[in-house]
Amino acid sequence: MKILAFVLLAAGALSVSSRGQSSDAATALAAPVAPGSETPNPLEKMWEARREGAKRSKWDICVDLVMVAVEQGKALDLIPDLESGEQEKVDMAWGRVQAMIKTKEAMLLAWPMVRTVDGSRAVSESITEKRYATEYEEPLPPKVEDLAAATAEKPLVEDALPAGFETRNVGVTLEVDPTVLDDGKRVHVELAPKRVELLEMEKSDSRMNEGRTVVREMQPLFGVSSVTESLTVASDKYQLVGVHVLTKPEGWIELHLVRVRWAVAK
Repeated sequence: MKILAFVLLAAGALSVSSRGQSSDAATALAAPVAPGSETPNPLEKMWEARREGAKRSKWDICVDLVMVAVEQGKALDLIPDLESGEQEKVDMAWGRVQAMIKTKEAMLLAWPMVRTVDGSRAVSESITEKRYATEYEEPLPPKVEDLAAATAEKPLVEDALPAGFETRNVGVTLEVDPTVLDDGKRVHVELAPKRVELLEMEKSDSRMNEGRTVVREMQPLFGVSSVTESLTVASDKYQLVGVHVLTKPEGWIELHLVRVRWAVAK
């Protein structure tokens, strides 16, 4: 009996000790984290690394991109010179583009510019949020007298009721990621310009009541001009990086001309 009592007492002591250790561990896990010991935010770490990289960067870089619309015939005269690779021809073609913008023979659509440092991605945006309906409900029933007066030749036109919406960015975005090469002799640039415009609100009609009522829904028609380009430049002259045939105005072509300038950071 004495031996059994000793074993039971020892087991109880071990149980109390074990419970005490578990309680202490739980308390430690539940204890608040001391200020300054929190896990760093990955996004904040990324921005801190970029800030440090900018401090150590030797080169300042400026990228600007001209988006211009030119009548098709005149664009066909410009494009061969702009893509010739001969600097004199390129300069003369760029001078003609500038002259046409001044005389309104060409339309300057956008001219985004962004400044950054060697090895740092940068984005410039000039956008408007366009909200438009994506779902519709039928309009309220027309008045009896209005419906009676309507015919298939002269139907009663009613607008459907918007029931759901979406939003799209309309405007210009320029994204660049430059790297200086050969101690400043050349610059390699990853380039992604994009222009989105609302061309018009298209009408979509459906007929009801034996064709005497037309229910009209409106849907947006967007135009997008974009290019993803990777190029290496050795001068600060404009270069042709994109050619797009425009839907509106018909018979016009959109040209994208980029210029990269770089200098030792001061």
